[in-house]
Amino acid sequence: MIQDLTTNHREIYLSQPNRRFCRSLIITEDKVRLLHYDRSGAYITEMIDLHKEPHIFVRLVLGLSSHNEKHVGLDTSIQWTIDGNGRKTLKLDMTEPPLIYNAIRGTGTTRWIARDKTGARIYVKDAWRASGRTPEHKLLKQADARKVEGVLSVIMAFEDKIAQTKDYRPKAFEAEDFYNRTFSRVALKEAGPPLSAFTSQLEAITTIRDGIIGHRNLLIAGILHRDITMENILITKDNEGRLAGKLCDLATAIPSYEKAKASLEPRVGSQLYFSCSVLRTSEDELELAPTVHDYLDDLESF
Repeated sequence: MIQDLTTNHREIYLSQPNRRFCRSLIITEDKVRLLHYDRSGAYITEMIDLHKEPHIFVRLVLGLSSHNEKHVGLDTSIQWTIDGNGRKTLKLDMTEPPLIYNAIRGTGTTRWIARDKTGARIYVKDAWRASGRTPEHKLLKQADARKVEGVLSVIMAFEDKIAQTKDYRPKAFEAEDFYNRTFSRVALKEAGPPLSAFTSQLEAITTIRDGIIGHRNLLIAGILHRDITMENILITKDNEGRLAGKLCDLATAIPSYEKAKASLEPRVGSQLYFSCSVLRTSEDELELAPTVHDYLDDLESF
């Protein structure tokens, strides 16, 4: 039952990109338990006897059926309107659907396309970073100040510490596998579609090449990217209108001098792009010592 609900909750996250957390109940003839899912993973209560503690059951039902979208886990800072057909539409450019992180636990990166007053494209990105990591807006400012070429880093606006997953848990909650995550948002000048949208061999190879150059320039500026995927390499044009590529998304990036800490959450993301070394760094690995993610792992991802 719990596994089935986990799959259902994942589908809810994919269908509702403005969701911060998701909750549901498991009910039997005489017991009930609450399942809570957010970007730090799952929290499941013990079974509660319906007959001995009916007031708790009533509170659970009332909470899960609230008309307040914030109370049921939706991000109310994303404003919605109702069109003539009764459907919800975002006050964003929804001709291009948002890019959504495909797992519950992790950064939960969601990218939206918006428009400024002049009609220019704006790239808005939401993400949940692990506690102890440098905020993305600081890394973006560092890259922009050093004029790093080949990286999308011009910030138009940002908001940090919007929410934390620890606030969705009981005050005395403790678990070995729980790592707090902080929700933040940045708005950048939009550069173009991801590499996965390439239309020719020349476009693909040129974009990958420029992505590697951007990664090198970022590393020279003191920042290690650590999340090289097709979605994080953008197809763009240079100042002369020629085909070019740019690297984006510093949600999991770190200062190049920063070392991995045992207390930080293990790497999450698309394993398709992880290097062999990163894949073998886990609690289940008994033969090899844990390794720190470095630029060679990123090159292997390319």
